[in-house]
Amino acid sequence: MEVITRTILTLIILLMMSGISQATPLSEFCSEVPNWPRGRLVPNHSEYLDAHVGTPVDANFSKSKYQKKGWVIIDARGQKDRAIGKIPKTVMMTSDYKNPSLNEITEQNFTRKITMYINKYEKNDNSPSLDELRNDYKYIVFCNGKKCHRSSYGACQLRMDIGIPKENVFLMLGGYPEWKEAGYPTR
Repeated sequence: MEVITRTILTLIILLMMSGISQATPLSEFCSEVPNWPRGRLVPNHSEYLDAHVGTPVDANFSKSKYQKKGWVIIDARGQKDRAIGKIPKTVMMTSDYKNPSLNEITEQNFTRKITMYINKYEKNDNSPSLDELRNDYKYIVFCNGKKCHRSSYGACQLRMDIGIPKENVFLMLGGYPEWKEAGYPTR
């Protein structure tokens, strides 16, 4: 009986220790994004939901939230891609996992750019706190479509680096091409 009890306790301890050392689905997913091969299709919707990254959406959903109070659309593409076309009245913040020096999604930059956007387009006289930006606003991140990984990485940064709850992060996986093809505003 004593041997069985010891064996069970050992198994319980091992299981608890293995759970402690395992990465969360979010950190595991996010650590893999930089390793995705160029041109690889983004994962299916359930993988984003299972990893607690955010909610995948399409251009129609994004358009329904476009310029709506409490919603901010973030263009995670680089300068070169934005030269081809932009969605007006979005926040430009490059999410670059290949060249970190080009990455613009930092807490300080996020706070500054999102506050400027809110003050300009929502006619808000107060500067929201970082806590308000995290919890009171919803963010849709996009890039160049289903073979572009910047929106995935940007969503990871919003979740892990900025601390935005998963309920407030959305990814427009079809990106700028889907938006433009739908005939929505571009410049």
